[in-house]
Amino acid sequence: MNPKVAIIGAGNIGSEVYKRVQELNWEVVFVVKQDGIYKNFTEKIDAQENIDKHIRDVDLVFLAIPTFDDGLTAYKYLKMFLENNIPIITCEKGALGNYFSELKDYLPIIGYSSSVGGGTRILRYAKERVTKKTKKISLVLNGTLNYIFYQLSQGKKLDEVISEVQRLGYSEPGMKSAVDIINKEASGDVPLKVSILFNILGLSPDIIKAKNLAVNKIFEEDLKLLVGQAKELRYFISISKEKMLSEKVVGGFAFESNGWHCLAGFRNTDSEFIKFLKGATNGIEIEESGFDGTYCLTGPGAGAGPTVSSMIKDAQILWNTKK
Repeated sequence: MNPKVAIIGAGNIGSEVYKRVQELNWEVVFVVKQDGIYKNFTEKIDAQENIDKHIRDVDLVFLAIPTFDDGLTAYKYLKMFLENNIPIITCEKGALGNYFSELKDYLPIIGYSSSVGGGTRILRYAKERVTKKTKKISLVLNGTLNYIFYQLSQGKKLDEVISEVQRLGYSEPGMKSAVDIINKEASGDVPLKVSILFNILGLSPDIIKAKNLAVNKIFEEDLKLLVGQAKELRYFISISKEKMLSEKVVGGFAFESNGWHCLAGFRNTDSEFIKFLKGATNGIEIEESGFDGTYCLTGPGAGAGPTVSSMIKDAQILWNTKK
């Protein structure tokens, strides 16, 4: 028996989810768009505020909305379905990044893999490999930023790269200038992903909230310097048992929790793995004490296709568990 699903969101991700579940012959009970609730993506059947009347026949839900606020909108959707014991698969980051304490008891019925790492499934990989022996974790968690600075390092002009980012759907709708796009990814997206990573891996007994992280935004003069150093720079995150220099990092942030020191931003990296990640790619490198080597994973980190592939995998796991 195939599941009956609902889809919240009808943008690039929601549209791709709709296409993919149809290919699997899963029934779509309804789709929530900005202006109402729809059947078959085209026939409006109700107002959005009446969603609670339509959930009784739903087996699984896909939450495919961007983070409009600090995650409160997504959290309200999550809470409604989870309290009715309906598993929900989400790519939205704000709810888990800022309301983790309210959601942690429901984690067994939340598909959250695509919230960090797009199609790379970094969270699943890290949960299996981060242990008491782990001494350092290096990450690229934003495919858009990696794409921009990889292309710049190959000699492309900034305007050309930003046009490509917009055409490929790697930036949020409405973002036009390079500074706006880079700040949105570095100040909005990355802190959410780092918070989710810390909380899912249980690196600290304290819940890390993205909105409490002080991020140094970039300005036009910063961007000129970054573009000039594009061959040496990447935006990456280091989480280490050893204290790192916490000087102001352009576009970044730093914090310490439970003996872990986190530093994110545009920096030079001594990691050959991170240095050579190409395109809209995410990656993780895990170093252990007493082990001469690293665990590494890389994969697609931006775009609807990889993100939805990860969401579908989570949905299949949750459905098989529920059956």
